[in-house]
Amino acid sequence: MRLLDERQSTHGSFETNAFVSQSLKSAIRQGELNATWVQREALDLICTKLSRIASGQADFTDHWLDIIGYAHLVLRDINSRNAPPVERRASPGVSEDLSGLWGQA
Repeated sequence: MRLLDERQSTHGSFETNAFVSQSLKSAIRQGELNATWVQREALDLICTKLSRIASGQADFTDHWLDIIGYAHLVLRDINSRNAPPVERRASPGVSEDLSGLWGQA
């Protein structure tokens, strides 16, 4: 199949990928992981991307961009859980842009 052939050129063989990915995930799970479900899923997906980098083309930018994306999702989740409540101003009708208050995740 053409798609599988294309993926093998960028991701490496499925068998090698499976071994590397599962080894990374197993290593992470050996310790006491104090992480949320979002963090655990991101770690799993990052392990998959790392295995594709190790098994396939390390210069394939999509792998690296995906890792950045998963890390960004974790940061967004952390920020949403740790964000302080927004204080209301005493004067009604006064608004301000709060988008940069806690930084971008």
